[in-house]
Amino acid sequence: MESRRHLTRVAASGVAVAVLLAPAGVGAASSGARGSAVADDDGAAKNKSERTWIKHEVIAGDLIAALARRYGVTRSELIRWNKLDPERPVIVIGRSLRVYAKIVPPPRERRVHVVVKGDSWSGIASKYDVSQRVLRRWNPKYKGRRSLYVGNLVIVWLDGTSTVQKKVTDEPLPLVPVKQGARSIGAPTSGRIYAAAPIPENKPLYTVLRPRLSFGATHSIEQLQLGIARFRRDYTYGGRLVISSMSREGGGRLKPHRSHQSGRDVDIRLPLLAGLSGSLPKSYDEVDWSATWGLVKSLIDTEQVVYIFLNHSAQRRLFRAAKRAGMSETALQPLIQYPQSIGKGSAVVRHSKGHDKHFHVRFKCGSSEDACRERR
Repeated sequence: MESRRHLTRVAASGVAVAVLLAPAGVGAASSGARGSAVADDDGAAKNKSERTWIKHEVIAGDLIAALARRYGVTRSELIRWNKLDPERPVIVIGRSLRVYAKIVPPPRERRVHVVVKGDSWSGIASKYDVSQRVLRRWNPKYKGRRSLYVGNLVIVWLDGTSTVQKKVTDEPLPLVPVKQGARSIGAPTSGRIYAAAPIPENKPLYTVLRPRLSFGATHSIEQLQLGIARFRRDYTYGGRLVISSMSREGGGRLKPHRSHQSGRDVDIRLPLLAGLSGSLPKSYDEVDWSATWGLVKSLIDTEQVVYIFLNHSAQRRLFRAAKRAGMSETALQPLIQYPQSIGKGSAVVRHSKGHDKHFHVRFKCGSSEDACRERR
């Protein structure tokens, strides 16, 4: 058994992504699992006697001995492949380890458990079927604490699929009528709305936070409602979706925004994890990124979205949620700007400063909106 001095602990701020290094003769595989590698559809190498080079990004609580067991290799092999000190090997959060794996396990998923009254280390560990010892290693910021407090965020890493499971259903969409005849005129930064339509109340789908600032063009509101309705039908997320603003009645300048003038731009707050109150996340750890990806994808799938604006730092979380849901990097390239730098690429989801607690959707001009302009 590895001695205590070799069971190297790492800090709490890390994430984990393991990808195939794609040696010659190995088929392409979708990457993006957190804390493990991705291989064939059954979640393991087809022949466990064969090895595959992978890259494991260290997360909080990773131990050399545990990683060796996970990938079917020896501790000494891990140390040799990564040129670690054999007497005192140290692994650092965010650094990648090269592993010639005999086993490619199912991807690990990062969950955030929001502590409620009555929760304890033992209770949370039991709920997620992990040991208390491992659970505490994943959460070094609470080191030495015997008790947890309501509102604490406890990190849990699980083998499995996305937090928001896709449902197979043909149930009808809960759409409500939208006022007809409202048209976008001009560009988003210098336009107005003819016969503006309000976003209709539809409690099963969303909450309109500021009705007096939630007017738009008929086409844009219909596409907004359609995208959210498909998300509600196809995903299990049961939390609130909050629409914070669209346009003033009639359009025109809506401070402090430059856009939101022609009834085609709408702000939606990032979906929160279950158990949290309010509608604004205090940090990215409070956001349900799997739900966010499902919502973003449902809106994009209307084929009527021009852009979605989201801070580049938040896109990293969105990108990883999309990969956990089975999207490949190739498929994501036209959809999410990350991992390209700010200003690069032409993806739908792109950086715009200030979009860290909500994302901003811009819809295309409708076919009957002759005076609508994509740009000024």
